[in-house]
Amino acid sequence: MPSYHLSVGVAGLLLYADEPTRHFVAASSILAPYTVSGTLRLVKWDMPERFNPESTSASYNGYNWDQAIFSSHALLGLSACGANLALLITDLDEYIFFPQPSPPAGSSSSLPSSSSGGSRQWADAASSCLGALHTGGDADTTSTTSASATSSAAGDDFTSTWGVRRFDVVSTAVPPDLQPALWESLDGTVGSEEGDEDDGSSGSERSDGSDEGGGARGEALISGRQQKGHATVQTHPLRRYDLVKREPLPAVHSKQVMLPGAEVVAFFVHEGWPLHGEARAAEPSCALILHASNYFTVRRRTFNASSYQPLLPLLGPE
Repeated sequence: MPSYHLSVGVAGLLLYADEPTRHFVAASSILAPYTVSGTLRLVKWDMPERFNPESTSASYNGYNWDQAIFSSHALLGLSACGANLALLITDLDEYIFFPQPSPPAGSSSSLPSSSSGGSRQWADAASSCLGALHTGGDADTTSTTSASATSSAAGDDFTSTWGVRRFDVVSTAVPPDLQPALWESLDGTVGSEEGDEDDGSSGSERSDGSDEGGGARGEALISGRQQKGHATVQTHPLRRYDLVKREPLPAVHSKQVMLPGAEVVAFFVHEGWPLHGEARAAEPSCALILHASNYFTVRRRTFNASSYQPLLPLLGPE
């Protein structure tokens, strides 16, 4: 749901979408206001994931290579937009979060637990804890890439790429087998009868609401969407997750916030090298990513509760 990302200061979203995804988005009354306004833009991407049947789990080269290709496409396409545009390349099951300052002294967690809770805005974090110039005096031991300790060009004393650590979130309120369905509902509940309405679309409809023949059918579809407005979502699914892991996933599995204008090259899933500026790791007290591991399918059924802390105090009031 784009609503969460917009609430923390994200200006817009690019979704690299194959034909089935474009068809689904075009038929969704929930997503229509975002596509009509241009907040959610679809990039036609009909390149299938590549998989080498001879590769093992240790050398799998399917979706990783595809992510590298479309990420490089986005970085190149936005590289002329200047230094005021940042790009986070992430998955649908990941939500960037900017904690309120400051964690209490003596905390046993990498996460802050501010009593005020709630996420700051991207602009606030970017101009404060993420925006400090790198002086080279303090080496960052949690760096996500080998490039983070090396200035890419003489005089580049600014940060242009941040590695953001990921923290798993789990739900004790919703059984693991039902958690994927949680993200398909509109009101944060499982098994709700409410859902995307059928706009009567079928066949070869394009993501702009028109069909291959153009004409009145596509115009009527767009008009109907605009009249519907944004469906009310009572509870975001993320709020059904009540625990967050105290420690993040390994640094090598961070996701990157990048300035495309810095000409980030050789991007591959979790790392990239800017030709201008430096790559550094973001402190979790400034920026982190909440990862719902049971988003698409059940990947975690059991967990050690002692390794988690309450999530809702971090999220703050709705």
